[in-house]
Amino acid sequence: MSDEAYLEQVLGTMLLADEDITFRSVSRQSEGRFPFPTSLTRRPELRSLVERYIERQTEARRLAGKLAKSS
Repeated sequence: MSDEAYLEQVLGTMLLADEDITFRSVSRQSEGRFPFPTSLTRRPELRSLVERYIERQTEARRLAGKLAKSS
């Protein structure tokens, strides 16, 4: 499995579990594949993937907050 595919799997799991997505938390969840946050930030394709998931999580939480307030 490519690094990008593995990272996407880790990020998807974290998103569904509503775990805070940060470079540090992703490196912890990667079971040693990305041992340090810089393992992700130094590679532009991995950095942008993590940043996209951070944005998705922010948006999902914002929408969840709106739904909770309107109920």
